[in-house]
This record gives sequence, C-alpha cells and structure tokens, in this order.
Amino acid sequence: MKLNRDRQREILNELAAHYPSSVPGSMLGVSNEDIANIAYLTEHGLVQAEFRRNGMGMVLSSFVGITAAGMDFLADDGGLTAIRGVVTIKFHEEALKAIIESKISGSELPEEEKSSLMRSVRELPGETIKQLTARLVDLGLDNMPRAIQAIQSLIS
Repeated sequence: MKLNRDRQREILNELAAHYPSSVPGSMLGVSNEDIANIAYLTEHGLVQAEFRRNGMGMVLSSFVGITAAGMDFLADDGGLTAIRGVVTIKFHEEALKAIIESKISGSELPEEEKSSLMRSVRELPGETIKQLTARLVDLGLDNMPRAIQAIQSLIS
C-alpha cells in the first residue's frame, strides 16, 4: 500500500471537523488505501482507531477520532505540543564562570593578564555573571558568520 500525504491531511481535517467526537469509519468512506493511511496516522499517535482482519484484509472495527497530537499537527503554530516542547536551558553560575575562565585561559593574552581576569571572573556575583553571559551571547550572535561556522563544525 502506498501512503498518501494529501489523503492523510484530508483524513485529519475530516476528523478535526468532528473533534472531540469520533466518527464511524464508514462515515469517512474509507478505501483500502485509506486503511493504510489511517493505520499510519494511528501509529504516529495522530488518530485513534482500531482494526480487525476479515477475509479481504484489514478493516476499521471502531470509531475513528483525531487526537490532541493530531489537532496540534494541523495547527499552524504547532498547538500546545509546540508550547510544551520549549526547551529551557539553565546554567549554574559556577558552570558559566568555568566556561568563561576556560576561554580566557585559551586566549592569547599575556599570562598575568589572564590570571587577573580569571580571578576577577571568579569573584563576580551571580547577577553580574548573568548580565555578562547575556552580553557574550549577543556578541556571539553579532558575529554570525563565525557562529554559523561553529554550528556547522559541531553538526558535522
């Protein structure tokens, strides 16, 4: 059976029109190709459906309904799935200091200047480290060509 993205979208849209209710499979006018597409959507959690075998192959044995994940899939903004999927990154103050110190240590500054600068960084209060980190991120993004090179080298 060939999967058909356009038909999958049509099925999802048909089911979305009835959300949160489910509809009898017969109401969708399902063909053998539709069974494969509905099974595929079910396996991905976008649709709820049950199947049974008969002499001709697989048939829907129950109502078919779109899931919340299916509704989010259709939403232009990704729905609650996108909102809930936001990743928050938190760095402990000491970890940020260590990262900054390592960059200072690897710089081409004279040794006594490195030592003095690293000592100053170790003594910075948390709020200042937060402001410094935000500024360093801004500087990195302002230097986008080098940032893109870094991203590409990390990915490859």
